[in-house]
Amino acid sequence: MDIGRVVILLREKKQISQSELANLIGITQPSLSNIESGKKKPHKSTISKICEAMEIPEQFLYFLATEPEDLPVSGRERFKQAEKGLKKLILSTIKS
Repeated sequence: MDIGRVVILLREKKQISQSELANLIGITQPSLSNIESGKKKPHKSTISKICEAMEIPEQFLYFLATEPEDLPVSGRERFKQAEKGLKKLILSTIKS
């Protein structure tokens, strides 16, 4: 699960700088940088704040961050089939 990659994607889609998002969610810019780079896993409360700032449900963030390797082998093929279309749909609902 690559939450950092999704935070970057959402932040860029919303045209929010790293410093702005960090300020909105009450953490330092270096802490947000560590989350985005994967050096640090965000606490659940931080994920909630990110989603609130980005105006998206947490489930969207988790789905966008899910990678086939995160799933049991038996579900990976079905996930791959649905993933592209669902991710495109989710991203289209996010207002910049």
